[in-house]
Amino acid sequence: MNQTYRYPGVTPFSTAQKSLFMGREKDIEAFYQLLFVKQLVILYGKSGYGKSSLINAGIIPKLEQSLLNKAKYFQIRLYTQEKGNVLGGINNSPHDTLIKHLSNDVQELDFMLPLKAKMSEDDHFWYWIKQHQYKNKNTPIIFFFDQFEELFSYSEQEIDAFAAQIGHLLYQTLPEECRSIIEHELFQSLSHEQIDFLYEKPNIKIVFSIRADRMSLLNRLTKYLPNLLQHHYELDAISEESARMAIEKPSQIISDTFLSPNFSFESTVIDSIIKRVKNDYDGKIETAALQIICRFIEEHTVIEQQKLVITEAVLGNIKNIFKNYYQSALNKLEVTEQENVRRTLEDKFIQNNRRIPFESNHIQQEYGFSEQVLRQLEDSTLLRKERDSYGRYIYEIGHDTLIEPILEFSSKRRQEELKIKIRRRFYTISGAMFVLLGILTVIGYLYYEADSSKDEALKARDQANSLRIQATHALNQVYLQQARSLKDNIDNLERNGGIPVAKYYCDSATNILNRIDTITDLDSKREGIMLQTEISKIKNRIK
Repeated sequence: MNQTYRYPGVTPFSTAQKSLFMGREKDIEAFYQLLFVKQLVILYGKSGYGKSSLINAGIIPKLEQSLLNKAKYFQIRLYTQEKGNVLGGINNSPHDTLIKHLSNDVQELDFMLPLKAKMSEDDHFWYWIKQHQYKNKNTPIIFFFDQFEELFSYSEQEIDAFAAQIGHLLYQTLPEECRSIIEHELFQSLSHEQIDFLYEKPNIKIVFSIRADRMSLLNRLTKYLPNLLQHHYELDAISEESARMAIEKPSQIISDTFLSPNFSFESTVIDSIIKRVKNDYDGKIETAALQIICRFIEEHTVIEQQKLVITEAVLGNIKNIFKNYYQSALNKLEVTEQENVRRTLEDKFIQNNRRIPFESNHIQQEYGFSEQVLRQLEDSTLLRKERDSYGRYIYEIGHDTLIEPILEFSSKRRQEELKIKIRRRFYTISGAMFVLLGILTVIGYLYYEADSSKDEALKARDQANSLRIQATHALNQVYLQQARSLKDNIDNLERNGGIPVAKYYCDSATNILNRIDTITDLDSKREGIMLQTEISKIKNRIK
């Protein structure tokens, strides 16, 4: 038996977890009704409010169970496309992704093959829709585009092509090119029933699920979809009552399908969890944050510590759960794997505060993850796995809620690495200073030898003066190199929020620049003044 957790953590609820998806009954019913009376609907809400879960564990189970509203549906992710980065092989255009979904598991109609051979690729959306329309006897065909904001990471040309195709599907009975081919070339070879079918408009319904803070991007599509923003549904935060249900009810289910035994929460613990997941500025509850806490309790408190009653004393400080969630997932890996996984997740899977998806083969080949490591990261919900339209497994960070704690760990790691780098440079520069001391020793010896004779003394003095000037310049260059290195690190720390360390480095750089001998080395003096001016400006900025 394949046992599962009661709480999915940061990953959305799946259709198989519909019995655990609680507190959204009103939203499920309202959105379901809207879906069947409108052709195009926007589902929007803040990241972490559960849009994907509403579709997976709310709407789709209702579609599958309905005897009245039968429908064929497709769940589609377009995936983020970064410029100059194919994301480990994920390089499909939105058009190709949709065609791949439509062409799977459907038999082509023989009488439409001559039309397919003559039509342009731009009309292939319509062609494949007709195959499903015929197979499903004109029941609604519903497209759920999850995380639709990812469309806008593609090129302008690809976005426009996709929007134009969707517009044709929604607003045209038959593409003009196909109409012309049928009427002028294929009409005599088709039966009346076949012609009637080709001219019959498919019953298409489309849902774009998008983050509330990306809604403005949809304005770019209104040229092709003029009624795009007319019908929308906002998924708001769940109420406190629903949050209590989502925390308490799954823990009470008695079933051997779960990895944990049934357990209970003290009411004060539920109060504490709700208080922690409420936003400070609006008091709203993020379901993703709530699920992280509940999953952590199930894994570490119930399964590992075998505590079946969750009290305040057992729970501890809720603040640390989000950081511990990430760290504990890494700790489950072999020690030899942890550092590589951590660097890859922090440096590759999050870029510009966004989750970046990667194809499984790419992760294994480029970053050295084994299948076991990927499975462990998926089991911990640190990574989320989905199959794309080409049958490949795609992995990404489980949810936006994890970005902040992961970046916090990343910042600390980078600061530690920076300190080590500075120490190494210091040791290198110290070695150079020992060489300079050797030169100064030679200078002393030459002065000593100069006393043996007047002529030799004059010659030795000139040589010693020359060496002293060279040694002074070399030592000044060492000081300048130290100051330049500190200046680069200060710039990096300022950009990444390491203000306390940056202030310390500013003071260190100032002390080093004050050691420069400016009497005989005017070039070093000028560069030192310029560096000192730049460092002073930084100090004023970060006060």
